[in-house]
Amino acid sequence: MEFKAVSSSSSKPLSSAVLVKIIAPKLQKLKWLLKLIVNPNFYDLINNSIFENSYNLDSTLSTICYLALFASQVLLYQPKIILYLKKLIILIKKKYNININLFNDINEKENNKEQEFEKKEPIINEKILIISQKLKLLSSYISDVRIFNRMWATLPLASWMFSTFQNIYQKPSNQYSNFNKLLDFLQVTSCFLLQLFENIGFLGDHKFINQLESKSLWYNIWCCKLWGFYVILDIIKNFEQLLKRKGGSRLLALYNIDDDLNQKFISNIGDLPLTIHWSMEKGCLSPLAVGFFGTLSRGSKALNVWKNTFKEISKL
Repeated sequence: MEFKAVSSSSSKPLSSAVLVKIIAPKLQKLKWLLKLIVNPNFYDLINNSIFENSYNLDSTLSTICYLALFASQVLLYQPKIILYLKKLIILIKKKYNININLFNDINEKENNKEQEFEKKEPIINEKILIISQKLKLLSSYISDVRIFNRMWATLPLASWMFSTFQNIYQKPSNQYSNFNKLLDFLQVTSCFLLQLFENIGFLGDHKFINQLESKSLWYNIWCCKLWGFYVILDIIKNFEQLLKRKGGSRLLALYNIDDDLNQKFISNIGDLPLTIHWSMEKGCLSPLAVGFFGTLSRGSKALNVWKNTFKEISKL
């Protein structure tokens, strides 16, 4: 009896200590969060790093834009995905005699069910369809906002272009190779021209200027062709930087990619299919693929931007 009394009495402070260890860190986090919410520097930091920086703002908006499009298409394909999963489960059960019960409507009569699924057409839930449509509208609206915002990027692009031209002319070849000069000249020129073409196409699409639809389409297509040219030049430039790294062979240098180069490669991988898609009059990608590649490209940029922002927030 004495042993039990000691055991029960000693267990009480132990459980309290464990409880304190669990609750204390959460209370500290809550306290920090409440302090952060009422701290003006928190809002100033987000405003200065995201909203006042046109590049960072566009990265954030474009990620939301493409992610909304991707999510809307996934919701549309959801019934088909579930239907194909059911068919796949039936095939696995038949071939390997494995009992998999992920869906209630798959019972032991696999043959009957297989025939039933072959005839069955996927039905989209009305609520899911509405959500999908809303997400697609959100994506379309943000896309217009982004293009409108980028119209004002022509001035800083002009500044970048002429300062690059000055560097190309003034810097000697031993500091700035002719190959890099050519890359920078082509890249900055194509970037400036594609922005001008996008502006003209956007103004024509929205009837702000008197322009035939075919003419607006021509500007939009050539804007994307120039964008594709810019992306290809950027890939060449990034590889050229990578191969210049000191230490190790050129092949081993591929394993030493820093965060900045890594982000650029991911962004280019996502951008290249999009440039091909929009360089064609009718396109070549489905909305699902556009959403996926766009999220991959822009998400990598936005993630880097917000990661740096959260680092600064954690110091508050």
